[in-house]
Amino acid sequence: MGACQFEAWVQGIDIKDAFDTEVQQARYECGSGGYTGTIAEKDHFTILTNEILSVSEAEALMRKHFSDDNSPVCDKWGPCGAIPYGKSNAGTIEKKLKFRVDGRPSPTDIMREVDKKFTSVVNTTTTTLKTKYKTVISTTEGDASVKYFVQSNGRAISGLYESQAGARAFMKSVLEEEARTGEPPKGVYNLGQEYRVVGRRVRGASDEGLVVGINEPIHTDVEVVVQIAKETKVPPTQEGWLFFGWASS
Repeated sequence: MGACQFEAWVQGIDIKDAFDTEVQQARYECGSGGYTGTIAEKDHFTILTNEILSVSEAEALMRKHFSDDNSPVCDKWGPCGAIPYGKSNAGTIEKKLKFRVDGRPSPTDIMREVDKKFTSVVNTTTTTLKTKYKTVISTTEGDASVKYFVQSNGRAISGLYESQAGARAFMKSVLEEEARTGEPPKGVYNLGQEYRVVGRRVRGASDEGLVVGINEPIHTDVEVVVQIAKETKVPPTQEGWLFFGWASS
């Protein structure tokens, strides 16, 4: 089974009541049989800060923990994180950020770079993503041999056979099925199409090419527009808790 991220914004000051209520609601909506990918999979939490944060600050701290493989919330069997939050009417300012990273970055990689530069990030929009590639063409190792497969209308409809006889036998069975049922066999769109046994030179037991090519990403120049919450004091009255983490799915 896998795992996925979840987050839940729950109003209420008492953390145990807020947590229990949200877990019960998730189990009501998603079931209690496990692997829902929600807070329903959690039975305990860990408070990550005692400071009441604005919504944007809480989101920034959440992303920081999601990006940290050593964070306790990254264990799908562990606790979920809990952050106290209060509403802030601070507004936002806009900043542009340019940077270069190795390879081709994922959205998470981009957010890690943004979080290194800014705190209290409300939103990030990627405007430019320009990757430089290196073309690599190489010859595979091992002895080459001819494998055979059946083709119809330019599409392979069988696996690879060691001999023409094996491919011919498969083609015969397909033709017999078509004649018996009056329907095109699986992988074939229309009745009465021509079938062919085709040879292909490969290496190894599987369909491995003799020469393979790929464009490997060297680095990527990224430009993003970042919206940042203005520096203001968060109201002292707490509104609720942000629960988040990884859950089995």
